[in-house]
Amino acid sequence: MLNATFNCKVWSRHRRLRPNEHNLAIAFWRDYLSISQEVRAEKISPYQVTDERGRSGSSLTGVTFTETQAIIYHTRALTGEDIIHELLHVSHSDWNEQMVVQETDRLVVLMSSCAKQISPKLGYAPV
Repeated sequence: MLNATFNCKVWSRHRRLRPNEHNLAIAFWRDYLSISQEVRAEKISPYQVTDERGRSGSSLTGVTFTETQAIIYHTRALTGEDIIHELLHVSHSDWNEQMVVQETDRLVVLMSSCAKQISPKLGYAPV
């Protein structure tokens, strides 16, 4: 079981996190995945993103990183799953997308399990 220092009472696979919550989630997963880079999230306009046909107004969640920092760019509110997925790209830059997706799913299941165990004790129903 995960060490639940991240407050898993707010956890749900698709729940959109508030900025203060995604900062906590980033800190938790950065530590859990042993990421040395400083990590931050930056909201961008959908009009800064183009689709495969060159049309602007697309949705995006993605990460860029160097040896010292990582930035998660997003056009919509982040979910816990988004944060896990993007930080796995940082911690395992040699993995292909399928490997990142599989590990994201595994970690999401662990966090969902944590939320189901702790939520009733807190009088909170996961969304």
